[in-house]
Amino acid sequence: PFGSWASTEAKDVWAGTGEVGRPLSIDASATGSNHDASSATVSITTTAVDDVIVLNVLTGGFFARAKVLSITDTAGLTWKKRNQRWQVGTNPSSELWWARKPTTGATTITVNLEALTGFVVLDALASVVAFAIAGERKDP
Repeated sequence: PFGSWASTEAKDVWAGTGEVGRPLSIDASATGSNHDASSATVSITTTAVDDVIVLNVLTGGFFARAKVLSITDTAGLTWKKRNQRWQVGTNPSSELWWARKPTTGATTITVNLEALTGFVVLDALASVVAFAIAGERKDP
């Protein structure tokens, strides 16, 4: 295209605070897995205050599935479930969780799962992906 372009959008200002919103960025990310599928652990270190940590938990195997029973971590965060998806056929489950981390530093997250159920339980797997989003001011 020809000509020039400039944004016409004003910067976000959070209502009542006068504070200009920070741009979103990925502060940290980490993965973990466990083949016995009773739990999975991941460690993540954040460098920004007030990050939102998003946790994607994928469980299942060949015609097997497990639900998340609980999530604990060494920073004492409060975890909230955001979404859950099941795939028909091979039965893997994907659950999306989040928590706000008010301080910087490391935390180890443990996802505890119910016992696997299904027609045949082969190659059961629990996989966890965690990433911290800096700049978010509202809960997802």
